[in-house]
Amino acid sequence: MWFKKDDFHFAWKKMSGDFILTAQFEFVGEGVEPHRKVGWMVRSSLETNSAYADAVVHGDGLTSLQFRRERDADTEEVAAEIKTPDVLQLEKAGNRYIMRAAKFGEPLMTTGEVELSLGDSLYVGLAICSHNDTTYEEAIVRNVRIEVPAPADFRPYQDFGGSRLEILDVASGHRKIVYETDGNLEAPNWTRDGKALIVGAFAVWRIDDPLKFYVRVPNEADAENELRKRLNEVRSTVIGQHNMNEFFNLDRTQVDANWSQIEKQMLDAVRPGVLADYGVDIQHVGIRRVALPSEVTAKVQTSMQEEWKAQANTLREEGKGLAAAIKAQAEADRDKILAFARRRAQEIESQGVEASARIMHQIAEEDSEFYIWLQYLEALKEAFSQRGTIFLDAQDVIYPFFSDPLLPLREGGAGRLAPAIGNTPASAPAE
Repeated sequence: MWFKKDDFHFAWKKMSGDFILTAQFEFVGEGVEPHRKVGWMVRSSLETNSAYADAVVHGDGLTSLQFRRERDADTEEVAAEIKTPDVLQLEKAGNRYIMRAAKFGEPLMTTGEVELSLGDSLYVGLAICSHNDTTYEEAIVRNVRIEVPAPADFRPYQDFGGSRLEILDVASGHRKIVYETDGNLEAPNWTRDGKALIVGAFAVWRIDDPLKFYVRVPNEADAENELRKRLNEVRSTVIGQHNMNEFFNLDRTQVDANWSQIEKQMLDAVRPGVLADYGVDIQHVGIRRVALPSEVTAKVQTSMQEEWKAQANTLREEGKGLAAAIKAQAEADRDKILAFARRRAQEIESQGVEASARIMHQIAEEDSEFYIWLQYLEALKEAFSQRGTIFLDAQDVIYPFFSDPLLPLREGGAGRLAPAIGNTPASAPAE
């Protein structure tokens, strides 16, 4: 990894934009080549003569930011004062590449910086080089972190780029990530009765002593961070003096009064110290939200779901009971209406039979031949009510009804010759 070409082992991923690479590096064994290298590598391509930047530690302890400005150019470097560091960091910020290094347990120090145009789609990863094609080298890399910096307009404690829960072994520096989320992880505050709450608070402040403010804090962003720390400490203390039911209950007026009291307690607790230390006068402290931790919320939601299911089952059974009652009432009303209709139909039928008998009796008295003819018609209706074949004799009394058509009597009227009964001649009804 020098001059115009490089040969090394490279574990890489493609990345774009800005990033920060951090890890602990340690060679295995004494080695025979002082120029062996291990560290971070960023390249424009995978060609051996590619432009690149790296942050590496050498076998003899030399630590440097190495780079090739363009394809086929010679490698340049910025050597660090620190020798054999445990931690190396390489940051890309636009076209700036910044190297930092530190012994374990000490803060990272900037050891070199260079302006390079390597492009935006880069090969980024871990590199190891023996510097001797007959020698095999091995290194241990721990606590690898590839981070994307927050955007310039990022607002601390308001915007969240994700959260990570880690276990740190303070003695060795080893980290273990046990949980990651794109959301926000918030530590709960504990009430006096042992309940966990997530309480979000805010403060309204102004600079009361400009000289003290600008001596103690370099800018407003740092001032806000200091104020948040103070406010968080006070918030935990004050909330620990109150019970859960002072934050949640059905009496909204009482809850508002409780919140006002808690806000005043936080203001009284944080205001004097901030004014004395930073020249900042906090005008107001407010509670912007109160929530239960996610695991408690999940339990509450489960409990509510069970309660809603029970209510739904109760309502469902009540609905079934109401439906049965409505159906029974409808059936009873139907039966009453049908019974009334049957009685009324029977009455109408009886009246019709009675009227028919009366009319037939009147016809029999006034026109016996017509009455007989009607009786024949009824007989025919009864005889032909079922499908069948009937053979008639021409002398049969019923035959004339099939052989004699309606005969015109005069203009505007018609009549049928009555059948001959025995030796009685047929005659037309009187005009």
